[in-house]
Amino acid sequence: MEQTNPNSVHKRKRSRAARLPSFQNDRVPAAATVLETAGESQTLMSTKLDLLIDRVTALEKALLAQRVQCEAREVTSTPPKQPLPIFQGSTSSVFSIVVADTNLKVLEPDATGPPISDDSDSPRAQTTFSIVHGQIINELSKEAADGGSESRPIVLPRAAGTRPQPTETQTHIDLSCNDLISLVYIYQNLAGTLYPFLNFPSLVQQARLTWAARLTELTPSNDGVDVGSKDVAILKIVAAIALLAEGEGRNDLALSLYHSILPEVEAIVWSTKLDLKGLMLLPLVSLFYIHQSKWRLAWRFLGNVARIVLELGLNRQIVLERSFPDMADRTQAINAIWTTFLLNRLLSYLLGVTVAMQNLHLDPTFPGPVDAPYLEAMIEFDRIGTQAIDVLLSDKSDDCTRISERKEHFAFFQYRLDEWGKRISTDFQFLAHDAATDLQNQQLRTLLHLWKDHLHMIVARSFICDNRCSAAPLDIWASSVGAAADTIQHLSCLECSTRSFRFHQSKYNHFLIAALGTLLLAVSRGSSNPDSMSLGEQRIPMTQTTYLEAQQNAVVALNLLYTLAKTSHHFQFWLEHVRGLARRLKLFDRLVPGSYGTDDSGLQNEALGEQVRSARDATTELIRMAESYVFESVDNVIPPGLQDIDISPLTRAPSLSEPDLIQDFGWLFGGSLVNSL
Repeated sequence: MEQTNPNSVHKRKRSRAARLPSFQNDRVPAAATVLETAGESQTLMSTKLDLLIDRVTALEKALLAQRVQCEAREVTSTPPKQPLPIFQGSTSSVFSIVVADTNLKVLEPDATGPPISDDSDSPRAQTTFSIVHGQIINELSKEAADGGSESRPIVLPRAAGTRPQPTETQTHIDLSCNDLISLVYIYQNLAGTLYPFLNFPSLVQQARLTWAARLTELTPSNDGVDVGSKDVAILKIVAAIALLAEGEGRNDLALSLYHSILPEVEAIVWSTKLDLKGLMLLPLVSLFYIHQSKWRLAWRFLGNVARIVLELGLNRQIVLERSFPDMADRTQAINAIWTTFLLNRLLSYLLGVTVAMQNLHLDPTFPGPVDAPYLEAMIEFDRIGTQAIDVLLSDKSDDCTRISERKEHFAFFQYRLDEWGKRISTDFQFLAHDAATDLQNQQLRTLLHLWKDHLHMIVARSFICDNRCSAAPLDIWASSVGAAADTIQHLSCLECSTRSFRFHQSKYNHFLIAALGTLLLAVSRGSSNPDSMSLGEQRIPMTQTTYLEAQQNAVVALNLLYTLAKTSHHFQFWLEHVRGLARRLKLFDRLVPGSYGTDDSGLQNEALGEQVRSARDATTELIRMAESYVFESVDNVIPPGLQDIDISPLTRAPSLSEPDLIQDFGWLFGGSLVNSL
């Protein structure tokens, strides 16, 4: 048996004993490491749990926002089954057409025209009604002044306190520097000369600085010019307005620019924090609505802007001088305020709500516009029409007791309008004498001449649309038809493919429909049988010359409307609107062969381009025939004292290549007319 060496056993025990402390020392760091690892794991799990909670919270918010958005979309996209109709006053473009259609229905109760398409389930569909001879006349047509269906819906400013996003406009603009500057000049040529409240050299410089800030991601300040959020907002809305003249292909970009400035607009509308730049931004937003043909939205928005001006007292000269001590800033403010009030009044008359803004007026001491011939002309024009509209087209007017007064008011109106027309070529012109200015003056003269004709047609409705009136001037039909024919001829000279025509298409639409309504009303009255007159009805006599002139120019207008309907859904709407009336008046027999209404193909004809050319050629030929038409003498009809009045309107005017802004007229100073005489 092998003996164990005690020394070796002792050594083994000692080595084991020596290792025990080593084992314990190893476990202590290991335990510490485990605890640290567990702590890190717990921290990591807590972090992951927090992230998970945040993600769930964000998901819940997104789902809630999506649900609210879907509910809002459902509310906005689902109109009521029977929405309330919209009132069309006597100053709206369609009023004469309504009267003519009503008269034909009374005279020919069994005659019915082709039904107008009724898309009452459409979100844009809303019927209209007018009041004719004290009777409410419901229309099957839809109001077409609310923009096209191709554009994205306009986002309206929200109420204060519900805006989650910051109020400053982002400086990013999806345009090159050259394109941005080019759009600034396009705006200047189209609308800036009519409403000069922007400093265009400064605007061009700010466009360059904004582009430089985009490249360097900084906001530079050179030559003392700082680019703030309102500067960028003004640049964006100016570019958006100019893009509307570039055709439908640029509408998406225009809407994108508009939507990007809404936070800035909201901050101004829902608060009283207004400065000079905000005062210029708000009228620009209304111009964007106007040139999108969203007139009601523009009118409502301008009403808010006008009230902001009144709240701040900026309609008073003393407050204006204190708020803008610098003369350059004050000039911009003056023109911006005049633009706001005039557009507000123009749109109120366009929409037939002529008494809606009687309490909104500028102080009599408020200074006039500066270096703005168009604004100056329209202010004087506005004063001329105020008294005539209030007296002759008022719902409170009593024909039985005010016959003599109506004659006097209309005669005085004609005199003042003629005197204003004589000043078009002298007082309401730009002063420079270069080629560009001469072109602007020529366009301005043509534009103001169109306004003169349009105002005459509107005021004359107080007689020609009222069968009970016995106070009408003997030449009222001749002068009204003449003004309408002159308008049609001027519009026939326009080139529909130009930038200015696209930019102001809704304005031309309104002028055309107003003139066509006057002509159709004249044809309906001239062709009706005198035996069909109701008891007590008094009709204004119309000569055969005037009747033939109305027929010829109505055909010209229908051909022009047919031609324009090829390129615009607005004109297509109005062509559909008057189709039945024109057919009952037997005017479609005189239209161009193959034009809309003379065959079943309508606007679906494959040879569309050839029809457009044929219609334009026929329109030109009809104008030439009308110009060469020899009218019979009317000496036996018009008294000698009135024979010197020019009732032959077929005079070719210069081409209208640069436009006006609005589609109808308005009157600003209701009570100041007497004081101005």
